[in-house]
Amino acid sequence: MKLLDKLTWILNSLKGLDEDNFETNFPLIVNSMIASRDEISNLEKAGFFIKNPEQQKKVEEITKLISEEYDNRINFWKKKLSEISEMLISSRNEQKILSYKR
Repeated sequence: MKLLDKLTWILNSLKGLDEDNFETNFPLIVNSMIASRDEISNLEKAGFFIKNPEQQKKVEEITKLISEEYDNRINFWKKKLSEISEMLISSRNEQKILSYKR
């Protein structure tokens, strides 16, 4: 099933996100997630999953993993941004202290 391949690609791509490829890969991943969601919705409307419960279970499992990985990545980047923000604030404070000492 092509959908399962696409979902697996999304999951693996999320796991492989890092600082070097985030800007190029993240938009592709998000677009694939949107397209997959639409495809799943169309399959549900067509009754595909009622006729193929084993496929539905596989899709549900991988979409749950994607959701968890997505949340983990978002939290990771929030934490990283927070750390950078704290470093910038600390650096500014050090600069102010140095300017007051002069």
